Amino acid sequence: MEHTWSGWSRGVYPDGVLCGLFMSLVGYLMRDWDAPIPLIAVVLFSPAFAVSGYRAARGGRVEAGLFAGAGAAGTGFVIVSVAALVYSVATRPSPTPGNWAMFAVTFLIPVLLVGALSGVVGAVFTRAAPR
Repeated sequence: MEHTWSGWSRGVYPDGVLCGLFMSLVGYLMRDWDAPIPLIAVVLFSPAFAVSGYRAARGGRVEAGLFAGAGAAGTGFVIVSVAALVYSVATRPSPTPGNWAMFAVTFLIPVLLVGALSGVVGAVFTRAAPR
């Protein structure tokens, strides 16, 4: 049995990039780039990670949904963290960008777990959907 990642990669990167752009917009609209803002954005966008998991697991296994949700969440979080870092470089004193980098590294694992859980929830709905 040959294992292919094509279905997984199709569902992850476009969803993750799109979510990252929208999460950056949410953070920018709040205008107070505090550390919780990217984490709040991840929680707000968890239904999008579930949709990514649903799309990836539609024709296959639940594990594809897990990886798709985690990948979309990780990609989105990296984009929103880089946007926050660039924003802080342009508008804040010098220790703030370093703080943003440490924040992104510290909270990447919990964000991946939230994305994986959301992806599994989406993948479980593929089992309940009529075929």
